[in-house]
Amino acid sequence: MKAAIYVRVSTEEQKKKGYSIDAQIDRCIEFAKREGYDDVIVFKEEGKSAKNLHRPVLQDMLNHIKKHYKEIDAIIFWKWDRLSRGEDA
Repeated sequence: MKAAIYVRVSTEEQKKKGYSIDAQIDRCIEFAKREGYDDVIVFKEEGKSAKNLHRPVLQDMLNHIKKHYKEIDAIIFWKWDRLSRGEDA
């Protein structure tokens, strides 16, 4: 099974509190392996707010999934606020 992993960090404060890109990737990959996803593709977004879904790497991931929808079984992200805060999505 194949999963797309999306990670995002927007500020230095988040990096200090354990939200670093590397920490998110590690946790997401651990989860993916535990759940049986043996193939992952990682999409990294740095320095972007989650106030809306108009972020370049997120859009790249969504376009990739549209093109390869038969190959992607799941989208994995560390916390909902890494994907979107839902204010203006």
